[in-house]
Amino acid sequence: MAEVERGKVAITDLPERLLIDHLDSRGRGIAHHGQLRVVCDGALPGEVIRATRYERSRRHVIAQAYTIEQAAEARVTPLCRYFGECGGCQLQHARYDAQLAYKESHLKQNLAEYGDVSPLSWLPALPSSPFHYRRRVRLSARMGDEGDVILGFHRKLHSYLLDISACPVLEPRMHMLLEPLHAVLAQLSVRHRLPQIEMSCGDQEVAVVFRHLLPLSNNDRSVLRHFAELHDVLVFTQAAGPESLLPLISEQMTSLQYSFPKYQTRLVFAPTDFIQANAQVNQNLVAAMMQLLDVQEHDVILDLFCGIGNFSLPLARYARSVIGVEGHPALVAQAQFNAEHNGLRNVQFRQADLNTWVPDVAHTKLLIDPPREGAIEIIKRLPGDSAETIVYVSCMPKTLARDARYLVHQRGYTLTKAGIVDMFPQTRHVETIAVFQR
Repeated sequence: MAEVERGKVAITDLPERLLIDHLDSRGRGIAHHGQLRVVCDGALPGEVIRATRYERSRRHVIAQAYTIEQAAEARVTPLCRYFGECGGCQLQHARYDAQLAYKESHLKQNLAEYGDVSPLSWLPALPSSPFHYRRRVRLSARMGDEGDVILGFHRKLHSYLLDISACPVLEPRMHMLLEPLHAVLAQLSVRHRLPQIEMSCGDQEVAVVFRHLLPLSNNDRSVLRHFAELHDVLVFTQAAGPESLLPLISEQMTSLQYSFPKYQTRLVFAPTDFIQANAQVNQNLVAAMMQLLDVQEHDVILDLFCGIGNFSLPLARYARSVIGVEGHPALVAQAQFNAEHNGLRNVQFRQADLNTWVPDVAHTKLLIDPPREGAIEIIKRLPGDSAETIVYVSCMPKTLARDARYLVHQRGYTLTKAGIVDMFPQTRHVETIAVFQR
């Protein structure tokens, strides 16, 4: 029998052995004892754990120390040596098919609990390569207590940084730069005021952005130039906001590119622009979206939260016209450039605050790809004669479920299909795609 005390609360009836029945939204193992919810971070469904120390929190009990007496078949040895310390990944201890099953279960639970909806049919999961997939990353940096440079991600459940020299989810071209970046930072005079480094991969190029809060010295620039030449990367400096982004070497390329060969489309983007982090899954997601929208040559498609035109431009190859709407002016300008760059005259882009914008464009089909907050405000303002088909791409099942509730129960749509898109393997993050029909 284990005992937990915190303030005036004492729990003395918790058993030492518990059966894990599911993972919560943060990827933690959950067990139940009566009405009591017990969190066992790192445990997997089906496992029997023996707890030696509990701690009471406001909403549940946490098994702070436990051993696994019966391991799940899905348990594997994590590939990354930092797993468990690093806050980036939560599921490396689970076999990949079990990760997909967890994410599908999480989507189903959210749609039922927060949306009171279920699709007529479930889409098969869009999987990914389990590792080496991430083509964009932001690393934090700071000086250690002994003058050393710490570069990496935040520790699990802490704001402290974890120094890393390897990360198996990163695209290999970025992964190989981790150790050299440590050496570069150690040589910079502004290393104590250089809070972050961003890296992005195009199809051919790799860009590294150094965010610095003090001016770079001539020697600093020489060190960065040598790093750029040695590793064949594009180096940028950023002294303030996005508008301060500058190439280190004036004659270098100032942007990156990725393409959709199937749609004869190439997108140009700045190293700090938002792009889908998983190149392979992005290709498959665009293909799935094209099929689910059933694009016809007479269609007028409205693409909300369009970014640099990731969906708009492939759509324009088949539709009569596409109108992309985005809140960030720089992304709108980049999307318009990409349309011209691809010779597409049947697509236009508008800048608007999508929390207040009233759709004034007649359209036959609608694509929505909002941030984590969802799209409830714009959905409420859709005109009565809005699209017969809506494809909704979401990075947050809970807000998708909330918006689905409104579309189904208030606007008369049917949720015909839904499924997961595994944009971020090894993590708890669940990307989804849903189709609504009148």
